[in-house]
Amino acid sequence: MSKKPEHTPRKSSRLVKASSTIEIEAPTFNILTQTLLPNKNASPAIKVVTTQKKKQIMEKEKKSEAKNMLRMLAIILHQNHENQI
Repeated sequence: MSKKPEHTPRKSSRLVKASSTIEIEAPTFNILTQTLLPNKNASPAIKVVTTQKKKQIMEKEKKSEAKNMLRMLAIILHQNHENQI
């Protein structure tokens, strides 16, 4: 029996050129702080808020303001009650 010579397949020149010209852009990563560094070429993200979301935010702010007013009123009433005693 004849032994076949060991042969390593060669890549075509087209595949070699294609693989050598691929550039991968990945964000830089600071391993010490484990945070992504900002990309200098990227534009800053713009936050888009819909009118419905604005209404929800306003309602939430009004509710929290009302709660704060009630707390202040309760404190004042409590202080007045203690002063009368």
